[in-house]
Amino acid sequence: MLRWSLADAGNGRRLDRLGELLIDRPSGAARGPAAAVESWSNANYFYSAERKIWLRERGPESAGRPEEAWLARLPEDLICEATLLQGGQLGFFADHAPLWRWMDDELISNQTSGADCILLNLFAYTGMLSCAAARRGCRVVHLDASSSAVHRARRNAQLNGVAEDRIRYIVDDAMAFAARELKRNRRYHYIALDPPAFGRAAGGAIWKLERDLIPLLKICRALLHANGRALLSLHAAEMDESRFRNLCAQAGFADENIQVEEQQERAESGVALRCGWRAVLSLTC
Repeated sequence: MLRWSLADAGNGRRLDRLGELLIDRPSGAARGPAAAVESWSNANYFYSAERKIWLRERGPESAGRPEEAWLARLPEDLICEATLLQGGQLGFFADHAPLWRWMDDELISNQTSGADCILLNLFAYTGMLSCAAARRGCRVVHLDASSSAVHRARRNAQLNGVAEDRIRYIVDDAMAFAARELKRNRRYHYIALDPPAFGRAAGGAIWKLERDLIPLLKICRALLHANGRALLSLHAAEMDESRFRNLCAQAGFADENIQVEEQQERAESGVALRCGWRAVLSLTC
């Protein structure tokens, strides 16, 4: 098993470390200069955004995408199957580690646990947050529009020793599913959302953040138990605390029930990546 860390970042790219391997890939958050310049030349894998393929090294004559996969140990002692995926992804979003930590701490400190706790995880990707909640006894409804992401989430749950009956997996459009849950009068103790700027569900439904976020947040607010909480993360470059709070307020959350924090990812080199914003939303103080 290979331990993951962020070695360095800068100039629009990030250098991930898996054990002794170094992986050079694009990052919109890496706007400043890199710090550990000498490390980048030792990268074992390089994602070319121009050619849209993984390479074993830089250069126009480099070999195409290698078929590689590893077991990675992530922050919060989570385990993930890491793979060189299309778009320069590795099968997990390391900048979500603060969300995993928040969920872990919340379930440890909260008296609602075990069979009494239910999390709806929307845009759930490969399931690290789902695993963090399920291993603390919370039941999880894990939803993503990508069947391949849900398949990987099942695999990751197995790697983390999560019992099969703790997570219900659904491939669906987040808005459509949430609306149906509201009609069924379902309620959740926690709802997590990490929506993309744009997405397309298998049935053809199109997600646009600027159009759909507030309506979805309104539905999620109605789906919460009276003492429930929603965990929202956004990664748009133009987002700031004021705009983030305003979005949540438009969905009906009172200002005193909106806790906003900027998320950062710290590299071994000392570089800090600004990775978006997190809001914890509740119905009561």
